[in-house]
Amino acid sequence: LRVMSGVTTVMPASGTLDDWKADIGVHVVRNPYMLVAVLAAMTGLLVEAFGLSNLVLMFVGGSSQGKTTLMRVGQSLVTSGGSIDTFAGTTKGVEAKLREHLDMPAFLDELRQADMPADIIKLVFDLDGGASRKVSSGSQQVIQRGSIRRALVIANESTLAEITSGSKVKMNEGIGARMIEVHVEGPHGAFPSRPDGMTAKQFAEHLKPVTARVYGAFWDVFVVQVAKNAPQIRGWLIKHMPPVEEELLEGLSISDP
Repeated sequence: LRVMSGVTTVMPASGTLDDWKADIGVHVVRNPYMLVAVLAAMTGLLVEAFGLSNLVLMFVGGSSQGKTTLMRVGQSLVTSGGSIDTFAGTTKGVEAKLREHLDMPAFLDELRQADMPADIIKLVFDLDGGASRKVSSGSQQVIQRGSIRRALVIANESTLAEITSGSKVKMNEGIGARMIEVHVEGPHGAFPSRPDGMTAKQFAEHLKPVTARVYGAFWDVFVVQVAKNAPQIRGWLIKHMPPVEEELLEGLSISDP
């Protein structure tokens, strides 16, 4: 209802949409990894409004490949990209973070800092199904928590399989179907295209203060446009999603996509 009313709940924007396009968007169209981060962020608004599955996306790559910068760019759609939260702390703390602003993307860095990999696996399943949770309150009463409906974008040096290899957590095809891993690789890491004269490192350093200065205007405009064009968007999804899913599943033995 909030989305369809065109209401936003994040901090006020800094700069205009034209500012974002000129300082950040111009680089997004030239760098596929950045484009993936931005598109992943945009899905956070569409999940609940149009009955789509939650997206869990993880950028995987070595140190200094630009993963955190990808997160900054994606987060700048909604709020400041100057700081990216990590998985440090308890799983309950991570879940609380994911519940802060539903219908919006969440960006969390360093999955390896999570206390319990098994709990993170469960959280991935909960996100995928939009599951609600039953938890105990301080008075030991059982409370039904609402489902988590949003996009989650993660960055980490190791794959989820590598993180859980030393634990009792079993990786199976169920996880693979719920989390998309995008491996960041190449001679310039996440940035195959950079401003003339800039190295990948210099480009990442350049974008940090930019994403902290220009943010939020994209999301304000996006929410209004989605609310205004909801019937057309819904019709487009009904028409085009089935053939896309069919193409993606071609040749796979999946009975319940």
